[in-house]
Amino acid sequence: MHRLGWLDALRGWAAATVVVFHLGPWLLGQETHMAVFRFLDFGRYAVLLFFLVSGYVIPMSLERHGSLRRFWIGRVFRIYPAYLAAIAVLILTTAAIPKALTTPLGLIGHATMLTDLFGLRAAVRPFWTLTYEMVFYLAVTALYALRWHRRSALIATLLAVAGAVTSAKTPMLLAVMFAGTVVYRLRQGQMAHVPGGIALVVTFSALTTAVSWPTAVAVAATFTAFFAMRERRMPAVLTGLGTISYSLYVLHVVVMLAYARLIPRLTERPAEIRLVAAAACLATAVGAAVLAYRWIESPAQALGRRLGRRLATQRAAPRTARRENATGSV
Repeated sequence: MHRLGWLDALRGWAAATVVVFHLGPWLLGQETHMAVFRFLDFGRYAVLLFFLVSGYVIPMSLERHGSLRRFWIGRVFRIYPAYLAAIAVLILTTAAIPKALTTPLGLIGHATMLTDLFGLRAAVRPFWTLTYEMVFYLAVTALYALRWHRRSALIATLLAVAGAVTSAKTPMLLAVMFAGTVVYRLRQGQMAHVPGGIALVVTFSALTTAVSWPTAVAVAATFTAFFAMRERRMPAVLTGLGTISYSLYVLHVVVMLAYARLIPRLTERPAEIRLVAAAACLATAVGAAVLAYRWIESPAQALGRRLGRRLATQRAAPRTARRENATGSV
């Protein structure tokens, strides 16, 4: 059993949740969907789970390679191909360039994935979360370069307090990601339990100021439940969805837009039509994600790994030659 299968399953759960949430008006009708949303924001719940997973995985990935260059090559080949494919599919299905891509700032924002920091509406609605993923990558990179990367508990605590005091979205979302890093360091024995526990409690308390209590509790309970089952075999459907979760995340809204054009005013249709449309849309989105993973994501990741290994070998060769020369000259 894969030792990180619980993270794949958690990704799958989060991806399924965000897709079903966006399909909510079709499944439940607009009024019922909004009533559920006001009690528990399933969209934000799923996004926060993704952020916790990123917080756990990204520092682990960087520190395993021990190379910022290899880390960034891996990240670029991991996130950009499916992201660009989603934009391409949107353009093809609408036969138009999204307004968000028609200005220089919009192009820069999408090229850097920092649209939300620029105050821009992304071409595809879920892309706003990628801004904070990118900010987290940059933060982790800076901390690693400064050798402060083991101070996760302090950083999570400070960001959570700043987010609660200022109501600033960026510190709060980054605090959640660093809370995931705290869990990783506690799991690896790289952090004492007291500062780690304090960081997690402070982050959870601050989170309740940014989202509703039910949403914050649901996020913490779900992550804790999956973590507690980390040694167990995860359901294949969840790990399978976890494998394609990124493609599913970036593509599902594009598929929904296509269905909405095929069936205008869908939320006003009878329940049976809405349910059939939602089921068909879900099947199409999953199918598109499977194809995107197989033909775009997986080959791109493999290429990134090969490039990273090649660069590592090239950098190692001069060092080896210098050592041999030094040995020979003694």
